[in-house]
Amino acid sequence: MSVETALVTLLSDLASGQVYPRVAPPGTSGDYITYTSIGGEDDYSNDGADGEPVTTIQVSCWASTEAAAQALQAAVIAAVNGWSAATIHAAFVSGRGDLDDIRADALTQARYGKRVDVEIYHD
Repeated sequence: MSVETALVTLLSDLASGQVYPRVAPPGTSGDYITYTSIGGEDDYSNDGADGEPVTTIQVSCWASTEAAAQALQAAVIAAVNGWSAATIHAAFVSGRGDLDDIRADALTQARYGKRVDVEIYHD
C-alpha cells in the first residue's frame, strides 16, 4: 500500500470522506481535505543511510468558516501524530499554518484553509 493510499484510508472518516490528491474536483462542497507530497528522502543516522524512507505530505484542510477549518486541522493532527500501520512505521506533525484560497474571486465563496505538514516514515 502506498503512503498516499494509507493516508487517505486514515483520514477517510474526516470531512465526510472528501479527501483528494492536490485539488478538490470542481463543484466540491462542504469541508474537504487535499494532500500533496512536498518532499521525500532516505533517513540517515551517524552511520549513514538506514534504509527507511521519509515522505513529507502537506495535508490541507478547507472549510467555509475559520472555526471549521481549525477543527478539521485539529482532527487531522490527532489522527496522524504518532500514527503507524502495516507499511507506516511512524508519522509526526512537522509543521502547521494557514492557507490562502487562491481561487477565491467575486463569483466563488472563499474557503478558509489550514495546513498540516506530516513526516511519514515507511517501507
